[in-house]
Amino acid sequence: MCLAILWPLQIFSERVQLERVAQQEHARAGEARHLFAEISSRAEPLSQLQELLRTPSAGDVLSALTDSLPTDSWAYRLEIGRTEHDVRPSLKILGFAPTPTMLARVLEKNPHLQSVALLKGTASAALFDKDRFEIAARYSGPITPDRSQGPLR
Repeated sequence: MCLAILWPLQIFSERVQLERVAQQEHARAGEARHLFAEISSRAEPLSQLQELLRTPSAGDVLSALTDSLPTDSWAYRLEIGRTEHDVRPSLKILGFAPTPTMLARVLEKNPHLQSVALLKGTASAALFDKDRFEIAARYSGPITPDRSQGPLR
């Protein structure tokens, strides 16, 4: 009979202990969530800086374009833009070439340029044997290594 009385008391005692442990763990979890939120907010500027370092520079884009532009063609204006969700810049190239359609085909062969499109080709006067062009593309090439690896150690 003594066991019949003690057994429910033991179960009740264990339940009280388990509830106490659960409350302590819940409090610790709350502290952990608070610390996580604080660390995340402090890390946000670093995340933004890392994103900036992964973004190609104008030098990266200019190097890729210079390497693929034929000697009989030249660009007088290069517009580099970027959308909020895409780190790879979009390009608009304005310049002169003997045949803008051929130039667009040459630029398409550059592995660092994607979606090359001749937007406008305007024939020039007889004095000047080059046609004006406007070409759009997206840069997909490498990023300068020393920028992508972050600060020197």
